[in-house]
Amino acid sequence: KVASLLLFIYGPVLSCHHGHRGHGRHSPPFLRDVSDKALLEYYDILSDDGKTIAQQKAGVMNWAVKYGIENQVKEFNTHDARTRKEIRYNVTKLIDDLPLAIDRFFDVMDDEYQTREERRKELEDISAQNPKLYRVLRFAIDQFQPRHGLYEDGHHHGRHHGSHHHDCGRWRRSVVDIDKVPPSRD
Repeated sequence: KVASLLLFIYGPVLSCHHGHRGHGRHSPPFLRDVSDKALLEYYDILSDDGKTIAQQKAGVMNWAVKYGIENQVKEFNTHDARTRKEIRYNVTKLIDDLPLAIDRFFDVMDDEYQTREERRKELEDISAQNPKLYRVLRFAIDQFQPRHGLYEDGHHHGRHHGSHHHDCGRWRRSVVDIDKVPPSRD
């Protein structure tokens, strides 16, 4: 499961050579001053799905030598590798910090000797300490939140009366307040 999470996080980052394709990434800076012909050749190299990434990188280096921008491509590749290393470190640290964040979150949620406003404020405060960590935690919790109006067995029980804002079962009350915490901005 951790591997799937890392692939989900790393996937778009690792495919950043594709310019504006896919995830809206910008073209590498070494493409700014090349001719249209060179640009087409570059994208032809990257669009050859029959080649491995290593083969495509070698093709790009040959292309860079041909157009006299080998140093710019090497610099870009060095920066790209450094960025991946930093991302790997930061994601690993974030995952290492999750168990403590989970405990802190549920300690707040389980404390029944506070008002809902105090709970909301406490959740805001702990989220503000590390917004990225708590966004990931919120995402994980959302994966296990029951769908509106459904009990654990996946069925409605009793009649549904109008408003979609009422509590849909006592077992949900312990986590429903997380939806009231505004997303933090960093």
